[in-house]
Amino acid sequence: MVCPQCGTLNPDERAACFRCEHSLSPSRVAEEVHCKWHPEALRAANCSVCGTPACDECAIWVEEVPYCPDCAAVPGEERVVPKVERVLTPLEVTTYPCASFGWRLASGIIDGFLIGAGIIVLAFLFWMFTNIPPGMPWMGGSNAIFWGLVLIGVGAYMVSYHVTNGETPGYGACDLLLVRKDGMALTVQIAILRYAVSLISFAFFGIGFLWMLWDPDNQTWHDKAVNTFVLRTSERKELDPEETLPETPRTPEDLRAE
Repeated sequence: MVCPQCGTLNPDERAACFRCEHSLSPSRVAEEVHCKWHPEALRAANCSVCGTPACDECAIWVEEVPYCPDCAAVPGEERVVPKVERVLTPLEVTTYPCASFGWRLASGIIDGFLIGAGIIVLAFLFWMFTNIPPGMPWMGGSNAIFWGLVLIGVGAYMVSYHVTNGETPGYGACDLLLVRKDGMALTVQIAILRYAVSLISFAFFGIGFLWMLWDPDNQTWHDKAVNTFVLRTSERKELDPEETLPETPRTPEDLRAE
C-alpha cells in the first residue's frame, strides 16, 4: 500500500506508514482531500513540512519528497525548488526486478516494427518531395540527409515516450518501465543524452546493448550514462518489513544552504 502522506510503499498489513507513521486504514486512505490552492482538485500529496494537501499542479517534488508552494519558495521570490515528476518512490524501485535481456529484446522488436513503418512512410515522403529515391548516395548526398532524418525521427519517438510516461509501446506491451535510480521520471535533457549514448552502444557492434548480459543491474551503456533502470513491473518482489528507510529528507532550506 502506498502512503497518501509521503508516497512510501508499505506492506499491505501495515497499519501505519514506515516513514511518516501516517494512518494506512482503508477509510483514511480512501478519504478525498482537496488541494488548498485549487479546491476543485484532489490532493496529489501532502507537504512534508507543513502537511498541507496539494494537487498535481501545486505539489513540488524534491528528491522524492513533496513540498507545497509556500514551503518550497523563499518569501518575495520565485520558486527556487524545481518541479519534477516522480514515477516511483526509491523503495518501490527496489521491489521491481530489472528487465531481462529477453524482455528488452521483445520490446525492441515491437518498437522496431513501429519505427520501421515510420521509416517506410518517411522514405515515400522523401521520394515524393525531392524526386530522389532514398538510399542513392551518389545523388547529392541524399542518403546522408535521409538517414539523418531517420535518426532525428527515432530520437523524437524514444525521447517523447520516455519523458511522457517512461515507456514506449514496446515497453508497455512487455510490462517494462524506464525510471531513474531515484524513481524520478526522465527529463528531456536526460532522455536525449540516453538516446545519444544508445547510438554509441549500437555503433560499437551492439556491445553497449549486450553489456546488460553481465551487468549486475542489467544496465546497458546508455542506462549507466544517465543512471536509469528498466523494470519489469509485472514481477513485483515481496517488500521486506525490515527494509532500511532512507534518511530524513532535506528541506528546501537545507538545499539552499548548500
